[in-house]
Amino acid sequence: MSKILLINTYYYPNMIGGTEYSTKLLAEGLISRGHDVAVFTCDSSNNFLKEEINNVIVYRDKIKVKNKSWLKPIYKFIELDNKFILKKLDYVIQEFRPELINTQNLYYISPAIWKYIKVKYGIPVVHTIRDLWLYCPRATFIKRNGNECKKRNIYCKLHEFINKKHSNYVDVVTAPSQYTLDFFEEKSYFINSKKIVIPNGVDININDTFEFISNRNKINKNNVVYIFIGSLIYSKGLHWLIETFKELNNENSNLIICGDGPLKEYVIKQAELDNRIIYKGYVSGKEKEEILKQGDVLVIPSIWNETFGRVIIEAYKYGMPVIGSNLGGIPEVIKNGETGIIVEANNKNQLRNAMEYFASRENQIKYRENIKKYINKFSINENISSYEKLYIDILS
Repeated sequence: MSKILLINTYYYPNMIGGTEYSTKLLAEGLISRGHDVAVFTCDSSNNFLKEEINNVIVYRDKIKVKNKSWLKPIYKFIELDNKFILKKLDYVIQEFRPELINTQNLYYISPAIWKYIKVKYGIPVVHTIRDLWLYCPRATFIKRNGNECKKRNIYCKLHEFINKKHSNYVDVVTAPSQYTLDFFEEKSYFINSKKIVIPNGVDININDTFEFISNRNKINKNNVVYIFIGSLIYSKGLHWLIETFKELNNENSNLIICGDGPLKEYVIKQAELDNRIIYKGYVSGKEKEEILKQGDVLVIPSIWNETFGRVIIEAYKYGMPVIGSNLGGIPEVIKNGETGIIVEANNKNQLRNAMEYFASRENQIKYRENIKKYINKFSINENISSYEKLYIDILS
């Protein structure tokens, strides 16, 4: 039995994206195997808070400036080497006494804690890369106006330089895809770290999935339902998806869009103009599961390099084939021609052809059967076992 401290900017019930879900599954999965687990986060709406959630000890600090837009530019510099977080981090380490620390997303917290932990405490540090933020402050290489960022400013270069230096203090770095590890290795990050790919996992009962697919294949229906679940931001490729969908000459089709973000009003407007487009707002938990059960095809039209695409394996849980762009780690999760179709990012012809292909019920059934052979690779048990083995190897 080991004592593991996980560090992430947010933690349940403050679920911002896939990272928070992955961190929760990891924490609770390790608890179920007899380990002591605590989480340190900075999402408290009040002062410093300690609580217990599903047997996980959660320490919540408060970053007072993070929700004040006029202070964010200042804080961007602070988080390069955040000294304000260290007092509470000391408290957590000295009270919980972890044998190993696994960091996740460190927005507002700062990767500077890697050096601090190693120098002051000598505790092994594992970092799990969840996105490309350590290189790009926006993590997407996409500007706020939706244009690709081709010229990096002084802050971006400083952000890279300092975080690269911090990464020298990480013992082991993991990522959900080989693409992600290769990206940072090419940029000379984590030069002293052992590197391991650990795919994200989803809480799945294989027998339930097989039964769901079998029952789904028996349903004879004429319409096809495409699903998009994600942040409503330019980098997710929403414009490309909606424009392509509107060109489909199929009245028996729907596009269900779930999420929240800057493009919310755009999506609402498009739903008003085309009654085949349905906007459901932000969904999570059981509501999200119900949406996935309704869908025939998931579409991931990202125009930036996703490190993985957790919603892909969530769709697999319900036997849903996936159309995804050819960027980042997405092609590692979609088995092209078997569990889904990979298309060139921003290529409307390829996306339209793929969407039309899955309008066929026979093609949907063929891909669902393929998913049954593939889904176990992404079970949460496989994910937890990989982390558990890594921790044991480090501590032995």
